[in-house]
Amino acid sequence: MRLTHMLTLLAGIACLPFAALAHEDPFDFGSKYYQVSGVEDGDTLNVRAEATARSDTIGELAPGAGPIEVLSTKDGWGQIVSQERNGWVSLRFLKEVDVPVLGETSLPVGLTCFGTEPFWSLSFEADGTAVLDDIILDEPAKFAIGTVQSAAARFHVTWIKLRQSVEERGNALIRRSACSDGMSDALYPYSADISVDIGQDEQRVVTGCCSLPGPDQLRR
Repeated sequence: MRLTHMLTLLAGIACLPFAALAHEDPFDFGSKYYQVSGVEDGDTLNVRAEATARSDTIGELAPGAGPIEVLSTKDGWGQIVSQERNGWVSLRFLKEVDVPVLGETSLPVGLTCFGTEPFWSLSFEADGTAVLDDIILDEPAKFAIGTVQSAAARFHVTWIKLRQSVEERGNALIRRSACSDGMSDALYPYSADISVDIGQDEQRVVTGCCSLPGPDQLRR
């Protein structure tokens, strides 16, 4: 009887929807981008630790600052990355703006992927290039952004080919998912797997997080 009961219980769990068992992504599915609005010159917009005006101030944004990537919203507040942690700003003082995107994806131009230990970054620039800055390189390596394509029916997964001249030199696989860099207190909106040929038959393979770099922020 005990074995039968256990098998019945396991069968019931197996029939549960996958979403019920999966870890919930704390961010909205797609980021939106904003600019600080309605803040007078000489004043600043406070970044709060929590989504309430009574919460501690952890940073400040200058008037007109943007584009600012809002990861999720809650009760009139927008969550952003601020000084290597997640904070909240009042949506009353933000206006939505459009940003250029890579190909036909939702990834913003200027998206920067990065990792720690080893330290590296790969930024996707407006001029159609991708710049790899890696601790093992004497100087940053520049690649042309080739094919940019979202996975079929999986628009949160994007494949980007990297080229030099006519040769394919690497790939970046970027997923829309909460990502920790392992050193700061921030969660970032994208994760990345990067594989790049850096010469002399050497392949650099790294993983990390990605985000659109925020505007310059005033520290308290």
